[in-house]
Amino acid sequence: MNKTFSSFNKLTPYMYSLGLLVLCNVYYFWWNKTGASVLCLSLFLVLILSTAYQFKLNKKQLVLVIWALILFCYISMPGPKGIFTFPILNFLGIVLICIAPVVIFKEWMNIFFWIVALCCLPSIFIYFSLLASIEIPYSIYFPSSGERAWENQFYRIYPGSVFLEHLIYSVRGISLARLQGFFDEPGFLGTITSLYLVANRYSLTRLRNKIIFFLGLASLSLAFYFISFIYLVIKSILDKNFNVIIVLVAAISGLIFILTQFDISDIPLLSRLAFGLEEPGNINNRTGSGFESALQTFIDGNSSDILFGMGNAAHTQLQAGSSSIKALFYNYGVFGCFLIFGFYVIVFLRFLDRRSVKDSLVFVLIFFISAYQRPDILSPVYFSIFVYGLTQVRSFKPSMHL
Repeated sequence: MNKTFSSFNKLTPYMYSLGLLVLCNVYYFWWNKTGASVLCLSLFLVLILSTAYQFKLNKKQLVLVIWALILFCYISMPGPKGIFTFPILNFLGIVLICIAPVVIFKEWMNIFFWIVALCCLPSIFIYFSLLASIEIPYSIYFPSSGERAWENQFYRIYPGSVFLEHLIYSVRGISLARLQGFFDEPGFLGTITSLYLVANRYSLTRLRNKIIFFLGLASLSLAFYFISFIYLVIKSILDKNFNVIIVLVAAISGLIFILTQFDISDIPLLSRLAFGLEEPGNINNRTGSGFESALQTFIDGNSSDILFGMGNAAHTQLQAGSSSIKALFYNYGVFGCFLIFGFYVIVFLRFLDRRSVKDSLVFVLIFFISAYQRPDILSPVYFSIFVYGLTQVRSFKPSMHL
């Protein structure tokens, strides 16, 4: 029995990574999403059963599982304007993370990010080929549903990589693409890479971290640059690392000079920043006026709606566009937000290393700053990064690594 589980446990990091990649919506699974979901369901069930069988669950883990069950039952309710769906894959993924021993979970996540780094290497090759104007054959993929389909956006499918067609820019005669690896959009890649680097204290000594750092840079994701900048500023101040602060201030000063003195309207990211300097309110594109209006009506409405929310996915029914943490309040109300953030508080206390409280709090702050623009905090993808960040604190000394 022990030998059997010993062999099986060597496979668990790859099983977990495969399940997580399904939830990341990597392009490999676009042609058979039902089959991918069944695969993910099977992997998570097997991992939960094997973990529960091999390792005795303690009271803290049982509390987390029970809280997660109550939470997911609540957020599944349709309410006045929502729809009923129970996100079984998200629930099982989060239960698995809650019951997995810390050492094993860290191994799973390290393997997952190695897979991400290695599987994104073909996209780096394509990225530089586009810069060099080297033609490489590709096919076209049109999404059949979702926001991309509504906006008539489509993808270039290259060997081992994918690019959104409208995010390949012609900049002064050069094809500059926003790198997205094998994910469905550059912003997702930029967010998870920035959070991974923050979890690893922005250490760039390992090859994996260097690859992931480049992926974030080349995604041209505003989230990646903003999260990285905020983290480095906070960490430098806490560590009294004034050399880094000077470099960051000089970089920002130079950036502002470029934005204000040169025509960069054809350069992605920089043009958005310049637009934001002219009209600061426009740099935040996570909500539209339609959602803001509905949110204000919701706040001014009856107390029952404010307490319990408008229901699961109610904000999507507005067809007004919103990818902000405000949607959680609109959908689930005060009580739902209490369940969500209460769950995160318990998880924080469960995985906190009391010798590194400061570093843990910095990571939590950065995580929820990121959650403002991507509120998918009940997805196993983001939840696993949250737990990973807390567990990684134990692997680093207090000093910053650059």
